[in-house]
Amino acid sequence: MADAPWIKVYTGDFLQGVGAANMTAEQIGVYAVVLFLIAERGAPIEDDRRWLAGRAGCPAIAARSSTS
Repeated sequence: MADAPWIKVYTGDFLQGVGAANMTAEQIGVYAVVLFLIAERGAPIEDDRRWLAGRAGCPAIAARSSTS
């Protein structure tokens, strides 16, 4: 776990952004997972919605609507 990246999160900006986007709780969760995966890899992630749905623990259809 020591090698895991550490990221600084501006919680107010995050909450204001997801609120302005009128995101559902599920969409917020998928969005957070996407942000953490990008930070973990240090690079963009592939647009593989089935893989992302598995990582986010949601049906593929929910991942599709969250990343559109």
